[in-house]
Formats: sequence, C-alpha cells, structure tokens
Amino acid sequence: MEENGGDELSYIPQVGDNQKPEIGMKFESLEEAFSFCNQYARESGFSARMSNSKKSNKTNEVIWKKFVCFKEGHTDAIRWSKQSKSDEPVKERARGEIRTGCKLKISVVKEQTGVGWVVSTFVESHNHPLSTPSKVYLLRSHRTVSAAKKALTQQFAEANVPTCQQMRLFEIESGGPEHVGCTERDIRNYEKTLRDEHKGIDAETLIDFFLSEKDKSSTFFFNYETDSENRFIRCFWADPVSRRAYTAFGDVVVFDTTYNTNKYEMIFAPFVGVNHHHQTIVFGCGFLSDEKTDSFVWLLNKFLEAMHKGAPNLIITDQDPAMTKAIGEVFPKTIHRYCLWHILNKFPDNLGNIWAWGIIKSVNPDRDGLTLVVSPIDPYAIIPVSPYDARWKIVNIVGFQPYMYNAFAGQFNVKQNFSTPSPFSHQSSFGRGSDMVSDSGIADFCSFGQQDFQTPSWSNIQSFTNLLNVGPHHLVHGIRT
Repeated sequence: MEENGGDELSYIPQVGDNQKPEIGMKFESLEEAFSFCNQYARESGFSARMSNSKKSNKTNEVIWKKFVCFKEGHTDAIRWSKQSKSDEPVKERARGEIRTGCKLKISVVKEQTGVGWVVSTFVESHNHPLSTPSKVYLLRSHRTVSAAKKALTQQFAEANVPTCQQMRLFEIESGGPEHVGCTERDIRNYEKTLRDEHKGIDAETLIDFFLSEKDKSSTFFFNYETDSENRFIRCFWADPVSRRAYTAFGDVVVFDTTYNTNKYEMIFAPFVGVNHHHQTIVFGCGFLSDEKTDSFVWLLNKFLEAMHKGAPNLIITDQDPAMTKAIGEVFPKTIHRYCLWHILNKFPDNLGNIWAWGIIKSVNPDRDGLTLVVSPIDPYAIIPVSPYDARWKIVNIVGFQPYMYNAFAGQFNVKQNFSTPSPFSHQSSFGRGSDMVSDSGIADFCSFGQQDFQTPSWSNIQSFTNLLNVGPHHLVHGIRT
C-alpha cells in the first residue's frame, strides 16, 4: 500500500497487527527482540539490521538499541564522497542503490528493574518499494547457514560434491530455494571461512593428519622435509591399501608431476598403476616445491623406502629432464618410457601449421606405434610410424618430410628411451601394456587431481589429502574390488 507523504511516496507494510511491534511490547532478551523484528521484516518484505546503541555510564552495559531497515542511511558512494578529503574522485562500486535513507526504526530500551527489553519507538513507513513474498528469502537478514547445513557442507566437500550441486540437494530436501534459508553465495562464504582457518597452519595440519593416520595403522607411511627456515618443502605418503596394491600390481608405474596448486605452487606427484580389472590405482602421492633433480631423487627414494617390493620394472613419465636424471640414479635397472598422453598433447604445438591446416587429420596410437592420417592430396592416406625407428623418421608425407622430421627429431629423439622397443608398447611379460596405463589411467586420475586440487574452494593441502582418501575410492583403492 502506498501513501502520499509530502513530496515522496511512503510504503506501509500490510501485515497483521499481531505481527507488528507495538510500543510497550516486552521481550526477555535483546536477541528475542531482534528475532521478532526480523520476522516482522520478513512478513513485510524488507531486511532488518541492528543500528545504533547506547551504554550505561555506570555499568557499561547496552541499555538502548535501534533496529532499522537495511536501506536506512545513504549509499556507500555518497558516504565515501562525504568522507573523502582529497580532490581525487572516489571509486564507485558497480552495484545498485543500496541505501535510500529509509526512516523505519524500532527502538528497544532495557528495563530499569529486571533484564527485559521494552519497545520504545516504532516508525513503520518506508520510502522504497518492498520485496514480494517470492523474493524476500534473498534478503540478507533472512539468510543464514544453519549448524546442520554447515556440517553437511563439510561432508559434501570431503565427498568432492561441488557447491552448486550441494545447493541443488538442499533445495530438493527443503522443497524449493525459498525454503533453504541461505543462498549458494552464503555456502561459498562459509567454505571461505573454513579455508581461512587453515591460513598459516596448513602444513602443521597436514602433518597432524599424517600422524593421526599413523596412529590408526602402523603400516601407513609418510615422510616430509622442511628447509633451513622451517618451511614445508616436500612430502610423500602411502596408505596400507596402496602399499599392498603395489606389491600385486607394481610392475608398471606412471609418475606424473604436471599438476600443481593454485595457492602454494606445490607440485602434486602421484604414483599410479593399473590393477587386474584395468582400474587406476594409487601407490603413493607426494608434494614438491620444485622440479629439481634433488627433489625427485628424495621423492623416489621415499617411494622405494615405502615399497618393500623394490623398484618397478617399467616407469612412465612426462619429458622432464630433471626427472629423467633422477630415475636413472634411483631406478638404474628400471625401463623408462615417456607418457603417450603427454606426447599427443604436444602434437599441435610441435607440428605448427601442418596440424592447424588439417594436413594431419588425426593421430591414432596402437600397440604397433602411431598411425598418422594425412590429407594433403589423398584425404584417406594413412602413413604408419614404425615403432622400431629410433628417430621416428616420417617419410612420404607429400612436400612436408623435412619439416616433419625436424619437428619429431627435436621433440622426441633426445634420449635412448625411444630406441627399440617403441615408447608405446612393452614386453607382454609385464602383464599389461604401458600404453594402457599412460593413455587412460593417468589421464583419468590426473584430471581428477587437476580439477579438485586447483579448485579455489578447497585449495589447501590438507583438504586435498582428505579428498584423495575419502573421495574417489574407485581411483585410490581400486584393489579392493
């Protein structure tokens, strides 16, 4: 309902008399008084907030409190311009008009005898339109993350459930977004609060987590190092299930370090394999602060220390020279091959216009090597790459043989890793093809690592470690199947 009040419109909420504050109304506490006023605000279509207060000169206790509409006062831009003492213009936030000088107010005063509070002033008119019942749940004072939702949010995060899906579950459970009691932004703000609690103590929290896991099982293995300034620089851990899995399926290991954090710039380094069901399993994980040879040597030695079976028969990695040197030092008898998944990802960069122009239509890996589907003249021309050609010399690609040779020779013919046999196949006595491990297993696991470890909502190390332990069981503990 609108009324003319001078030059401006006045908006009076249409609610029942029993829902309105009245002068002389009593409450047992200040919290109860605000709760009643906030419920009145919800029924009326506005958001309430606490404003000024007065304290007793003798006891320093609050004896008077005022509740107002959230549009009371002036907008931030006007307030900043009044407070600014310089000639430079004050930056204005890109948002609508928040405060309009609304005059609604409810004042309560503490009783002189007793602990109760009494309503002393009530002005109910607004100078702005009120929200509709379907939108009022979005107003600030009517949103709160309950203790139950906070507990569920922590559990959902440990189960790797995205925030948007958490909200969808809350909406289904509550019967609609208007009954949830909070918004997705409120959930994200709560998650940020949880992250802030780990600031400065993240490394200590991770070590405490390792110690608690060690108390649960004596076969849980972990180790870590700090630098001269006592800063956390690297660690390695392997749980009992992963160590048993390595005993059974540790012939071939994929070691990948292409995923790092967005907060500490620490590198996530998983040791991954494949079980008898062709499922990806994790043998151990580490964090490194750099990709130097010394760091890789330390990590590989800790891996050997944790695994009684010894070094693997075959290890597959990306093309990191420091890692290659460390593997040769720690695993001298282990066959080292480069990961096909990383090689294929580099094809567009290293083949330049030949790839961009569509001259190479596709690259198809198989156990015999690579098959390039080329289309300079004949769109169905197929040229096999011999797995036993140490230099991967590609011939008969019409007009582009020198360029192709230089691209492949410069990129791949750098180590004897690419001498016979091919980097894409291995002796069948290992029980599984290395192409299967590198192409499917590591891609699946590391895509999980990249998605969750770099997600802003859970960017601290200990939270990600929890995700690895309780999240993707089919990846971490595939041996149980």
